Amino acid sequence: MSPAERRAQLRQRWQPLLGNIEPAADVKVSTGAKQQSGDITVERLVLHVDPGVQVPMLLLLPPRQEKSR
Repeated sequence: MSPAERRAQLRQRWQPLLGNIEPAADVKVSTGAKQQSGDITVERLVLHVDPGVQVPMLLLLPPRQEKSR
């Protein structure tokens, strides 16, 4: 089974339990502060998924590695 087929199957099985699970097409993202914690960069984001519904997120980014040529 391909990954796309597996995702479709999982959505079909979970939808009766969770309700509408299709992502909204017009999600807006607000970026907030960035800070360093050791080698990790922590970026604060907020997803605005519906009017009055905001989902806070933390994005943890590993240190950048130089590409060897």
